[in-house]
Amino acid sequence: MDARPLDWTEKYRPKSLDGIIGNRKAIEIIKQWAYKWAKGIPKEKKGLLIYGRPGTGKTSAALALAHDMGWNYLELNASDTRNYRAIRDILGGASTSSALFGTGSQITLIILDEVDNMASRFDIGGWSTILQFLEITRQPIVLIANDFWNGVVPNLKIPLNKFYRLCEIVQFYPPPYKAAKAYLINILKKEGIGFEEEAIDLILKKNIVENENVDLRGAIRDLQAVALGKRRITVKDAELVGWRDREANIFQTLGIIFTARNFRRAWLAALRVNMTPDELLEWLTENVPKIYTDPEDLALAYDFLSRADVFLGRSIRRQAYSLWAYATELMSGGVSIARRNTSAKGSWKITSSSWKKTYLSVKGDLDLIKSAAIKLRHVLHSGWKEFIREDLPYLRLICKKNPKVLASLIAFGNLTKEEAAAIVDEDVSSPIVKEAWEIKSQIKDEIVKEMHKVETKKGEKEETHKEKKTPKKTPKKKIKPKTLFDM
Repeated sequence: MDARPLDWTEKYRPKSLDGIIGNRKAIEIIKQWAYKWAKGIPKEKKGLLIYGRPGTGKTSAALALAHDMGWNYLELNASDTRNYRAIRDILGGASTSSALFGTGSQITLIILDEVDNMASRFDIGGWSTILQFLEITRQPIVLIANDFWNGVVPNLKIPLNKFYRLCEIVQFYPPPYKAAKAYLINILKKEGIGFEEEAIDLILKKNIVENENVDLRGAIRDLQAVALGKRRITVKDAELVGWRDREANIFQTLGIIFTARNFRRAWLAALRVNMTPDELLEWLTENVPKIYTDPEDLALAYDFLSRADVFLGRSIRRQAYSLWAYATELMSGGVSIARRNTSAKGSWKITSSSWKKTYLSVKGDLDLIKSAAIKLRHVLHSGWKEFIREDLPYLRLICKKNPKVLASLIAFGNLTKEEAAAIVDEDVSSPIVKEAWEIKSQIKDEIVKEMHKVETKKGEKEETHKEKKTPKKTPKKKIKPKTLFDM
């Protein structure tokens, strides 16, 4: 017999959606989504994606939903094999069957947890399979993720608006301090353990993750560790609990940078965010003009950002990533102290980087476009991100109207047919791609000849210019030395 005590996070997991702390709007959306399934198979949004930081109650909400609706459920968690065959076998039988368990029209809720971890080499084909079954499923599917933008979106390989048609998306936030405190006290009362209120406050403070919101799962586990074998919890017991390291999210970080007016505080906030300096630079560049209304503040902030960009460029060219430190200081502390006249009052709306929106709205195979952009760096003199964001929309139009331009890109970038087709968002067998592929050698020869002519003319002009500039040397008259007779 196992003598270990039952984990309190499992023992006191809410059985109903009404027992979930906080996230009332998200809970209402989940209920409405479930009611549509109860009436029949919906035409759109057959899936539900719940995302948020760990410990916010995402999995508990999915299990509570199945309980409230009287549905069976099938859960696939992170410990299971995540590849094309495993997901196909499970979803293939579950999602396309109208009665997986039981008889008749019994609904089975399929829960796929930690889908944002499906990006390794062991998960090949997993996401494409999920997207396929979201379109044809006859059973409700719940996807659970910690990070939507960085964990889910990069693996979709479909436009985001299409994913919105397949899935209802809700975000879970950590519960507020007061609600979390009441929840912990309720657990102790059920366990028959006394407590000092200051001890509960200390445990909660050590589990604060956003503003006054709490990592409830972490707090419950800390509470159980402190209460083990005790009849009463004191402040001394709570002091033994360590402070948890928390990664700040980007919105919280930008809020500190824009309001701190303190170089060190802004710099420390930038160090805590789980993001590379170039990604943070994109977010700051996007949001600075929305926050800094004073022209002088805006100019000074952009000056710091441009200097940070210089250091980032040098770090990549020289492979000297120690320069990231200087870039981070400039873009965080520099931008913070640049706010001199802009008021901190008023409502600020920090938005996500437009680079992500541009990246997601691009039609075609993004992997092939990225591959082509990397090959064309020496021709276009820009990185692949800049190519997709700034060059591709115009280049695509030009290539469609003039296949010779596409042929020149194929020739000088040594592109494959698939990469060329991705640039113009056409099929490999399309007339544009075929024509460009056939004339690529001819176009390359013509361009090389033209370049040779230009170089020749340039050389001739330089020679002519030198001749005009160089004065003709007049021969010096030889002066005969005077003799004594001449003198």
